[in-house]
Amino acid sequence: MSEQTRRRRWITPGTVLGGLALVVASVQPAQAIAERLGAGSVGTRELKTGAVTTPKLRASAVTGAKVRDGSLGTADLAASARPRLPRAYMVRKKGFLGDTVNTLTNVATISLPAGTWMVTAKVGTYLAGTTTNTYCTLDDGFEWDDSEAASGFNNGTVNTYQVQTLTLMARPTYTSTRTIALKCMGNASTLGDAMLVATEVVKAN
Repeated sequence: MSEQTRRRRWITPGTVLGGLALVVASVQPAQAIAERLGAGSVGTRELKTGAVTTPKLRASAVTGAKVRDGSLGTADLAASARPRLPRAYMVRKKGFLGDTVNTLTNVATISLPAGTWMVTAKVGTYLAGTTTNTYCTLDDGFEWDDSEAASGFNNGTVNTYQVQTLTLMARPTYTSTRTIALKCMGNASTLGDAMLVATEVVKAN
């Protein structure tokens, strides 16, 4: 019997069918396993680490309730969700600002947009003689605060001069742009080193 004849006898219909069955079984293991798994039978332990990637997540699958508190930073938030920093304005005038007159005069002004503001004003005054005084207000059409300094006695002795600082505060709320001013008047007194500061009051989320 020749070698070629022996090879032909090995290739039988049963051998061919068995080979095809083996191929079919090898290319469909995942489907067979999936059919044997019941609904809800795959849990966290059955998933390989890193198996669920971002593209495989359903749209809107991750909601705020599913995000761990403190795990996100400002850069992860939408612009509308980021806390807004408070605005602040300052006017500062240093040195000699002139002698007071007997009419309230603007020393420093700030134009503020709508919002709630904490406004602080400070001005120094030099009082000479025994009948000298300085009177200042924090005013936007409404007088929020006022303060006064006057020359007087010190331990029974008439002061020939005094240097004092007047401080005023206000907390206005505006619905549109308004101007608030530090105004002063006096009798033979001198002003210097004025500061007007406004910081927005922002409600914490």
